[in-house]
Amino acid sequence: MKKYLFVAIGLLFGAGIMTSVPALAEFDTAELQMVVVKSTDGALKEGTVINGASPLKLNRGTSVTLIGSDGSIVTLKGPYQKSPANELKGKTKDPGIVKALGALLSQRQISTAALGVVRSATPAASGQLPDPWAVSINRSGDRCIRNDFVVLWRDDATTRDTVTISLPDANLTAQADWAAGDRMLPISSKKFRDRGRYTFELGKQRVLLTLHRVPENVNGVAAQAAWMAKTGCEIQALAMLDTIR
Repeated sequence: MKKYLFVAIGLLFGAGIMTSVPALAEFDTAELQMVVVKSTDGALKEGTVINGASPLKLNRGTSVTLIGSDGSIVTLKGPYQKSPANELKGKTKDPGIVKALGALLSQRQISTAALGVVRSATPAASGQLPDPWAVSINRSGDRCIRNDFVVLWRDDATTRDTVTISLPDANLTAQADWAAGDRMLPISSKKFRDRGRYTFELGKQRVLLTLHRVPENVNGVAAQAAWMAKTGCEIQALAMLDTIR
């Protein structure tokens, strides 16, 4: 009788465990996902999201750079056949980092294939944006800024100009001289509101930029690049990822 009782209890608890495993497995898989940032292995394209818990095989002479949900940047060189998640060092994991960077890099791959070039024709991807935090005033859109200062950037620095910055909602206007030969112009970020919509006028060019201030708790290349991508500053996010060597 006891034998059957033990079997029944075992089946009962076993059934309870089985029902909880899928949710736990799904949660762990999301945390252990990693995104390919750079690769010399033809089978691993930029933007590909892999399960870091599964063994990854790299042949001799190939390499891959991955970013994990903890923001870790891991470069692996072949021969290699291990689970890359073992290389993760961070305790705090955010699957949103991998998701955002995967979408960003996959889109660059699509643009690259469409143009038939090595990199897409964006300033960040072609190396024209000098710094991930450089605020390009070449066209309207979203821009991400640091908390200490803003560096405006123009691609044509042949002439001396005056840049006029306006915040229409508050009826505020300011001007700054931009010397010939200087492509970058630093300005204190305290002069700009978070998510403020500013008009920048330089010569005959006029653009509307929405400036987003980086949260103080977003640190590191991976986390900042993901935040940039989700905020709409894709060019700056690509430039941030391009700093990974």
